[in-house]
Amino acid sequence: MAEALAQHGFRVLHQPLIATKPILSEKVKIAALELLTAELLVLTSPSCLKAWEALGIMLVGPKLATIGEKTAERLRLKGLEVSLTGEAQNAKSLTEAFLELEPLPKSVAIAKSDRGLDILESSLSQAGIEVKSLIIYQTILKRPDLNLKPDVMVLASPSAVEALAKAYQAKDLTEIKFIAIGKTTSQNLASLGFNHDISPSPNTAGILEAVLNSISQKDVAIKTFL
Repeated sequence: MAEALAQHGFRVLHQPLIATKPILSEKVKIAALELLTAELLVLTSPSCLKAWEALGIMLVGPKLATIGEKTAERLRLKGLEVSLTGEAQNAKSLTEAFLELEPLPKSVAIAKSDRGLDILESSLSQAGIEVKSLIIYQTILKRPDLNLKPDVMVLASPSAVEALAKAYQAKDLTEIKFIAIGKTTSQNLASLGFNHDISPSPNTAGILEAVLNSISQKDVAIKTFL
């Protein structure tokens, strides 16, 4: 992402707004083993996969599904097959992909963050699928460098928006152009009264398109998280 922006003459400032921490209690490990009894297991993010690996439990048994392609790619690099990924790389898209399966799976397990939304879980349950979910990692808000006042901020999650709102006064952000990755992040920005654009897709091409449509040849701060 940074390289693509730099090629267009932008100066990119990296400022992580969240960090993640696996939950490694014995209780979580036992519950994680139970998830492997489902027909499909959803790993919601690369951080989720990293947390699962920290638990020391092999991904053996259920078919695997991911919300985004990035998580799917990391699984494939480990020699694991991914059966389902959301086309739009969000929970709603993965939900739609699940509901198009014939027959529907009888059971689905979801490993997620303590800040993870329940869109997928509730939708699958309403469709009559048995759903088990487990929080296996925490999302921790980080305080940004308040001296950074770029022309554009790209925000990749609702948690990033929350971290930003806690650190800054709203009046200090009025001159910044925001770009949201995803509808939920967009909704959070809108609830705070910030004008913003939405990246047409969560990948590099989509973000770059949004940035280029917003501003030309100025400082750009990419607010990213893992």
